[in-house]
Amino acid sequence: MTTAEPRQRGSRGSFTQHRPQSTKDSPQTERYDEFTTVDWVYDTMTEKARALAIRRRLATGSWLSWLTLAYEAAQAWIVTFLAGAFIGLDTAMISVVTEWLSDLKIGYCSTAWWLNEKFCCWENEDQFGSCDDWHSWSYVLTGRDFYIVNWILFITFATAIGWSCAYLVREYSPYAAGSGLPEIKATLCGFIVEGFMGGWTLLIKSIGLAMNPFRTGKLVMFQVKYDQDWHFFEIIFFVILGIFGGLYGALVTHLNVKVARFRKLYLKSHAVKEVTLLATGTAFISFTNMFLRLDMGELLSILLQECKSSNWGKICDRDLSGRMIWLLAAATVLRTIGTIVAYGCKIPCGIFVPSMAIGATFGRMLGIIVQMIHTAYPKSMLFSQCPPDTPCITPATYALLGASAALCGVTKVTVAVVVIMYELTGALNYIVPTMIVVMVAKVVGDYFVHGGISEQLILLNGIPFFDNEATLPDIPIKSLMKTDLVVITSGLQKIRDIENILEDNAYQGFPIVSSKNDMVLSGYITRRELEQALEKARSMSAPTAEVLCRFGTESSNNSGGGDVEPRIPEINSSLSAPNVPSSGPYASPTISDQVVAPSSSGNMVIDLSQWVDVNPMRVDQRMPAATVLEIFRKLGPRAIHVMQDDSILVGFITRKDILRSIFHCNAKSHSPIIHSTSDSNQMFLGVRRSGDGSGLYSRNWSLSTSNNRSEDEYIELRQS
Repeated sequence: MTTAEPRQRGSRGSFTQHRPQSTKDSPQTERYDEFTTVDWVYDTMTEKARALAIRRRLATGSWLSWLTLAYEAAQAWIVTFLAGAFIGLDTAMISVVTEWLSDLKIGYCSTAWWLNEKFCCWENEDQFGSCDDWHSWSYVLTGRDFYIVNWILFITFATAIGWSCAYLVREYSPYAAGSGLPEIKATLCGFIVEGFMGGWTLLIKSIGLAMNPFRTGKLVMFQVKYDQDWHFFEIIFFVILGIFGGLYGALVTHLNVKVARFRKLYLKSHAVKEVTLLATGTAFISFTNMFLRLDMGELLSILLQECKSSNWGKICDRDLSGRMIWLLAAATVLRTIGTIVAYGCKIPCGIFVPSMAIGATFGRMLGIIVQMIHTAYPKSMLFSQCPPDTPCITPATYALLGASAALCGVTKVTVAVVVIMYELTGALNYIVPTMIVVMVAKVVGDYFVHGGISEQLILLNGIPFFDNEATLPDIPIKSLMKTDLVVITSGLQKIRDIENILEDNAYQGFPIVSSKNDMVLSGYITRRELEQALEKARSMSAPTAEVLCRFGTESSNNSGGGDVEPRIPEINSSLSAPNVPSSGPYASPTISDQVVAPSSSGNMVIDLSQWVDVNPMRVDQRMPAATVLEIFRKLGPRAIHVMQDDSILVGFITRKDILRSIFHCNAKSHSPIIHSTSDSNQMFLGVRRSGDGSGLYSRNWSLSTSNNRSEDEYIELRQS
C-alpha cells in the first residue's frame, strides 16, 4: 500500500497520511457527516459491564439492594409502558382533532360545536352520515345551502390549515416534515441525526398530523367482517389487483423521486408557499368528488364495509353502479396524482394511508365491475361456482385486497401487510387472497423499481442506510480503508497537545499506538471518554498546561520515551467517570489513582490507560471487503481497525466509509473503480476460505495505472 510520508498535525501525538481521493463525498453521501454513528458493540458491552458492577456492589442482601436490583431489571418494562401510554394518548388526541378539523371545513355541529359530524349525528344520520343538527357554512351564513359557497369556504379552510402547518414546521422543527420513515430506518441502522428525536419534532409532528390538509396523517383502526367466502375464479381478478398495486407503486416511486429532486433544486426556500398552493389545489379538486372529500380513514371504513352494513352515498345501489365506477376511477387517478406531488412536501405526511385509499377505490371499482358482469351473465362458465339467487361478488373485499396491493407496491413490504390486513378485518378466510395480491404486487413492482419509496428517498436525500441486499466487490479491505489517520501515541504528552487534537479534528475516536514510527496498535479511545478524562484532569490543583498524560501501560510507555516511577499517593478519590462501571473491561477509572511522577521532571503525570479500549475491533488488511460489510451489518461497530501482521495499524474504516464504498461501487456498471495515489502496479492479496474449509488461498489482483494522470486518477481493479 502506497501512502505519503507521515507528517505532524500541530501536536505531538498525531500524524496523518494521504487520504485517497475516492473518499471524496458525492452529492448522495455528503450528508453522512450530519449523522452520529452508534457503536452497538461498545454500548452493549458497556451496559453489560454496568449492570454487572451494580449487581456486585449491591450483593449485600439488604432490602435496599433488592429494591435497586428490581428497578434495574424492570427499567425496560417501565420505559415500554410509559412510551406505550404516551403514544396511545397522543394518537387519541391526534385522531379526535383530525376528524374535527376535517369536518370543520364543511360545517359545524349546532348543538355542540366541539363534536365532529359523526358524533353530532350519532343517532339520526342519513345516507351521507349527516343530520339536521349539522349545519354547512353556507347555511350558517345565508340560511340556505349553496354549493359554490361551501366549495369556496372548503378551499379557504384547507388553505389556512395548510399554511399554518407548513409555517410551524419551518419555524420550529424542520425534521417534523415528511413521514419520518427514512430517518427512522437510518436510526435503526445506527445513524442518528441530532434534533430528529427531540421534543419539538414530537410536538410539531403531532400538531401537523392533526392539521394535515391532505388528511394523510393516520389510519383509523376499524374492524370489518365478511361472511361470504371467496371463489376460485376470483383469483383472476385478485391477480389484476396485484398488478395494479405493483404498477401503482412503481409509478408513484419513480415520479415522486423526480418531484422530490425538483423540490430540492427549485422549491427549497419556498416550502410554505408550496404547501399553501398544494392545499388550495387539493381542496379545489377534492370537493367535487364525494370520495375525495372524505377523510381517508373514514373513506376506508366505508369502502371496506359490506353493503348490508353500509350504503353510504348509495354506493351499493345497482342502478347507480355506472356513476360509482366513474367516481371511484376519478378518485383513484386524482389521488394518485396528488400523492405523487404532495408526498415529501414540508409538512408531516405519510404514504401508507393514501396508498391504501387509492388501492381501496380501485378495488371497489373493480368489484362493482365484476358484480355488474355477474349480473349481466349469471350463467356464464366463469361464474359457475356462484350459488343461484344469492350474492356472489362482494365489492368490499376487492377494496380490502386493493388496499393491500397498493400498500405493498409502494412500500415493498409483504408479510407485514398481510398481518395488518388480517388484524383490520379478522377475516381468516381472506388470508390467501391477500397473500396472492401482495405477492403479485411485489413481483411486478420489483420488475420496475428496486426498493420501496422510502429507500429511494433515503438515497436521494443522502441518508446513511444499510440495504440488506447491498454488496461489495471481491476485493481486500485495504482497497477501501482510510489511511488519513489521526492517532494518539501512548507515551508521555502534554494535556494541551491532546486538547489541540480534539480542537483540530471532529473525529469521534482515536486509535492509540505505541509510537508514530512502528504504529503498533495499543487500543482505542472515544472522543467522549477522552473529553471526560481531560475535564477531570483540569479539576486537579496543578495548572493544566503542566500536567502530562499517557495512554499505555508502563511497558508501553517506556517505548514512548521516559522512565516511570511508582505511583504517588491518592489526591482526590472522587474523580471517576460518570455512568460507567468501576470494574471490568469497560471500567470507570479514578484519575487520582492513576497519578504518577516521571523521574526526569516534577510535572504531574496522569495515566489514562484504563480509559482505553485495549481490544478494539480489528481485521487483517487482506480480509475481503464483503466480509467486513457483514461485520458492520451484523455486529454494528462504529469503526474497525485494519491491521498488518496482527499488530501494525495501517488503516481505519468506519460504517460511513463502507456505505460510501457501496454507493461508489453500485454507481458504476462496469468493474469496481478504486482511487489510489500510486502510479505503479501493485498486487493485492485477496483472502478467502478454500472450498473444503481447511484453509486459505491467495488471489492476485492487478492494478493498471496510467503514468499520464495525476493523483486523482482512477485505477481499475481487475482480477488477474
